[in-house]
Amino acid sequence: ISILIIVFSLSRDSIVAVFTNPQKYFVGNLSLADMQLNVVFVLVVIIIVLLSYIFYLLLTLNTRAEIQVRQATKSLTLSKEQFEWLYENAPVPYILLDKDASVSQPNKSTLRFFEVVSEEITDKNLFSFVYSEDENEAEKLLQYYKSNISFSRKELRMITKSGVVKTVLLSIFEMQNPGGSKNVGLAMIFDITE
Repeated sequence: ISILIIVFSLSRDSIVAVFTNPQKYFVGNLSLADMQLNVVFVLVVIIIVLLSYIFYLLLTLNTRAEIQVRQATKSLTLSKEQFEWLYENAPVPYILLDKDASVSQPNKSTLRFFEVVSEEITDKNLFSFVYSEDENEAEKLLQYYKSNISFSRKELRMITKSGVVKTVLLSIFEMQNPGGSKNVGLAMIFDITE
């Protein structure tokens, strides 16, 4: 409707001129009344076309919005699936930690590193896998983590299910929990034993 008002206000002087003096704008043997009728007819057609276009835009607005929402949702879903695949199949052990450093969602590399299945490590404190001689360093790093202090490449020894002691570089970063308000930690373990 605002488009119609703008068009009418911009062309008002021209419309009045054509309506009051149609002989100047029309060639032929038409009477003044016929010329004025033609002008009115053209104006009615223009108004109907503009109103039709406005109704079309209003009727398709929801449909266009729904299409954009579907496309955005599909894109987000694809991105989430790609991220989950990359996380799960990464060659580096990644572990999500809760606020107390309990393990959740270990990836496949983590399970191979510790020689366990998911149920054997999930909900256990990550620092409980630290070799006994490094417990003081592990306690310090646990306090860093609980204080929301990220750390990178701290050398520790960790022990696997079969009792093998491996030297690692441990990094833990705080990240926003993707489905909740609590922050979680992302731990990365780089095996430097060799």
